[in-house]
Amino acid sequence: MLTYNKLPKGIEMLSIREANNRYGSFLQSRLTKLQEIELFLKSEGCFLYIPSNLSLPEPISLLVSPGDERIHLYVGEGSKVKICLNYELEQGQSIQTGVDVALEAGATLAWEDIAMVPFFSHFSSFHASIKRGATLNVLSVSSGGTVSNYQIELLQQEAEATVKGLSVLKEERRDQIQVLMRHLAVDTRSRQHFKSVLLDESNYEFEGKIWVDKVAQKTGAYQLMNALLLSERATAVSKPNLEIFADDVKASHGATISQLSKEDLLYLQTRGLAEKEAKQLLVKGFCEGFYDISL
Repeated sequence: MLTYNKLPKGIEMLSIREANNRYGSFLQSRLTKLQEIELFLKSEGCFLYIPSNLSLPEPISLLVSPGDERIHLYVGEGSKVKICLNYELEQGQSIQTGVDVALEAGATLAWEDIAMVPFFSHFSSFHASIKRGATLNVLSVSSGGTVSNYQIELLQQEAEATVKGLSVLKEERRDQIQVLMRHLAVDTRSRQHFKSVLLDESNYEFEGKIWVDKVAQKTGAYQLMNALLLSERATAVSKPNLEIFADDVKASHGATISQLSKEDLLYLQTRGLAEKEAKQLLVKGFCEGFYDISL
């Protein structure tokens, strides 16, 4: 079940049944596309419509409780909006979310998916299509038990997408992340950056792919995975992929898997910090720009 705070004037939140009566042709084309790429939930879900040229000073907060939830989001031309997805879950519960985003020309969307809930399972799929000059920024934060699949299409010139993720995993928790970034037009930009902090016997797997069509000249694409191991039993795996059919492209990928620096720990301890405080400070520095965590 999905609940939300008070929506600003002009924004509509409709059930799929209601949306089919008003936006049927749009929804059916989106559903056909999702079925083609196997990102489809059969749950009823909802349709969130944001009209053109609307700039929201405050984020829209969506609260998700156990079950399956399908969210279709339309952001009109030139609009700017931030949406925060939060969870109301208890230990042992599970949830499945399917999100489909359509960004019209010049629109800007910041999407935050904060799932710092211990001991639950989360299966999520996120699909977005981005038109001329539109910008998508995604931030995902997880405490484990998450299997996420992102498929993002940069359809027209000057479309941009950034996907960032942070996993903080303890005990035997596990996260699996898959990203497919498809550049389908000239002069598009994308960035993938995922970090993980791994304790105990936790496990993190990241597989990211940059796909550049032959017409997508002047593409700029970047992919990076950083893992911080705080236990000898923790593991991290990175599987980067590049598939490029254009010749005027700047694309790169990288990965680091490391432990806390003994020299940095010693330096902080000589400045009066206890070992635990020093480790906490270094971990916070590693996560800076993503999310403020406490181990």
